[in-house]
Amino acid sequence: MAKKKVLAYSWNHFLECLRNSVFRPKISSAFCNRDVEPAAEVIVRVININYGHNEYLMQGCELMAQYAEFVEITREYALLYDDREEAMNAAIDCLNVKFVELC
Repeated sequence: MAKKKVLAYSWNHFLECLRNSVFRPKISSAFCNRDVEPAAEVIVRVININYGHNEYLMQGCELMAQYAEFVEITREYALLYDDREEAMNAAIDCLNVKFVELC
């Protein structure tokens, strides 16, 4: 039976890294078993697409910028509503008002 590999990164470590705009972790460093030398190393580029991060990227992709804004507004409403669906509906209403004001 194959032995499962356990991820060494904790969720809190991942969230801390996301506070930066971009970070480049090595895939092999995410595993506890460091006795084996990897045959190939993969370095990934993780880009923070939260609202207010990587403005150059958001300017180049309007859909991603709109998604980031929707998530940010939903998070704000999630603090006001106990129900996730109510928070999402309030965020959608807010964005609809913004859209109408732009027209």
